[in-house]
Amino acid sequence: MPFPSFNRSGPGLPTSTSDEQQRLLPQDNGVNSSSGGYSATSGDWSAPNEGSSTSGPDAKNDVVPPQSNPGTVDDSSTSPPFNRDDPTLNAQIDKPKNCYMSDVRSKGGSYLFVFILGVFIALIAQDMWAMTILSPSAIERRRLAWDRDYTEHLAQVSAMQDVTAKWAREIEQHASLHEAMLKERADWEKERAQERAQQEAERRKERADWEKGRAQERDQWEARRRKEHADWEKERAQERAQWEAERRKDLAEWDRKRAQWQAEQRERERLQEDRMKLELEKKRRELEREREEEEKKRAGLKWQDPQPDQFCLRYGTRRYTAKLENVPDGYNKMKACHETQAWIGGRWVTPSQCDDGGVWGGVHGTWIVDWDESPCRSYFQDFRDKGCTSEGSGKRRIESQIQNIQSGDDALKMCASTPADFHGLHFDAPHSCEFWRIYGVWGLWFIEDGSCA
Repeated sequence: MPFPSFNRSGPGLPTSTSDEQQRLLPQDNGVNSSSGGYSATSGDWSAPNEGSSTSGPDAKNDVVPPQSNPGTVDDSSTSPPFNRDDPTLNAQIDKPKNCYMSDVRSKGGSYLFVFILGVFIALIAQDMWAMTILSPSAIERRRLAWDRDYTEHLAQVSAMQDVTAKWAREIEQHASLHEAMLKERADWEKERAQERAQQEAERRKERADWEKGRAQERDQWEARRRKEHADWEKERAQERAQWEAERRKDLAEWDRKRAQWQAEQRERERLQEDRMKLELEKKRRELEREREEEEKKRAGLKWQDPQPDQFCLRYGTRRYTAKLENVPDGYNKMKACHETQAWIGGRWVTPSQCDDGGVWGGVHGTWIVDWDESPCRSYFQDFRDKGCTSEGSGKRRIESQIQNIQSGDDALKMCASTPADFHGLHFDAPHSCEFWRIYGVWGLWFIEDGSCA
């Protein structure tokens, strides 16, 4: 569909397409009319007039410079050879800076001319692009494309109207079907309500009949229950009266037996107490008799003077022995040994061991005395630090020689039982003892040390 033409006549507006194109093209206003260019009316390019020639101040720019042959060398010149010490050449090299500034100004003028020329060429290219876009053929193509798009749009509108009409018909059909369905449902609801009312009436009638029959059955059952309960209560009263009479009789019999049992129990307890008293009295008399006899026998029991061993048993400890005298014949010798005390080191003590040597050997007692035995008090001095036992062991080795060992004493036993104090630590005994011949017996300690970790 062609677009409608607009009447744009008026002051300052073109009246046709050719006028509008002519307005958009650059106008020369009578200048250089003889030069070639693009014609908006004909759409062709025209060449400049053949007979035209430039004249005026720009005519000198048309002068063609003489050609030169760069490949030809003129050997006829008689210029002197290059002389490094030539004063003229040195003067040219050392020319002042104002000559350099004049060269810069000449180059700046050339750059300005090139810039202006580029701007002019850009304007011409812009005008040519505008003429190409607004040419009659391009405008006609756009109009044809617009007509085609408009025709397609009308076809789409027509199709949409058909679809809308179809939807309207379907909606009307759906509405009619919905109304029919609602009417059918109303009829069904009405019939269902009638059926439900009829069923409810029948159910109520059946319920009433059932309630009536159940009430009659309940009355009959209640009458039977009351009669049975009355009979049961009567029988239960008779049984309770009989049971109560028997219970009273049993209680009376039980009270009689209980009184008899208590009397017998008291009699047994009295007899048992009397028997225990007699037994205790008998035992007391026997013990008194035995004590008297034992005191008579022990009146002469005594130990000979306890004799200490020549050597120490261990640290601060010595063994004493003695023979028990005046043991009566038939008396328990071992009992007498364990019960008879001896005076040793300012204390009365019983022996820790008793040995029966027979008729000729007699009974000997042994005491282990660990007090007031200063000759048996060995000690350590000059503790020596031997460094870490091994790398990463966390143990440090300390050594010291045992002192105050009497001749004949077991030095290793004395070492193993002698306490020691060093580095703020207390040890009941060394961790080990070593006998190193001429160096004597040494105690070894392995103490925890973080620096050896």
